[in-house]
Amino acid sequence: MGTFLIANSGIGSIFVLAAAKPPDTGWFLLHYGTDGNFKGDTWHASIDDARSQAQFESPRLSDSDWMQVTGTLTEALVQAGAEVSGLALDWFAVRCVFHHAPRATYEERITLWQATSVDAALQEAEREAIDYAQNLDHVRYLGLAQAFHLFEPPGNGAEVFTLMRDSTLPPDDYLTRHFDTGAERQRRYDSHP
Repeated sequence: MGTFLIANSGIGSIFVLAAAKPPDTGWFLLHYGTDGNFKGDTWHASIDDARSQAQFESPRLSDSDWMQVTGTLTEALVQAGAEVSGLALDWFAVRCVFHHAPRATYEERITLWQATSVDAALQEAEREAIDYAQNLDHVRYLGLAQAFHLFEPPGNGAEVFTLMRDSTLPPDDYLTRHFDTGAERQRRYDSHP
């Protein structure tokens, strides 16, 4: 979820301006086709530089073509005129890692995103991760985002994330080292009655 400036070139390109995080660190100019497919992005020191780049790439753009949209990146694209009938939206789960400094606690957080591509899902998730961290005291997003393309829409029993790791550790040692160190903030349940 964010606030974007968007413009449709009228000749097959949609441009999205998104503020970089932390605040006052520049702007990203995202370039999409009207079919919703990602074409590329560039970073700019100012919003004026980003708009100038969009106008260089698409000379027909004018300042009046830009409009502000609040929502997800996909919603911004649709509002700018992306063809939703041809826009294939898939579900992605993205795991981001955070550090809570005063408690020396690390948090792994998995969020679900409906997007046109894994790149688009990662962009949305990282933007949300930065916002999440900024709204909490002494929390920092560590810049690690791992995406998983869901095989089916989310629902009961749907697989939402898989990470496979090669290891020579025996199973009990593997679980202790990566998942059950004793320092996790979790509640234990007896899964066998």
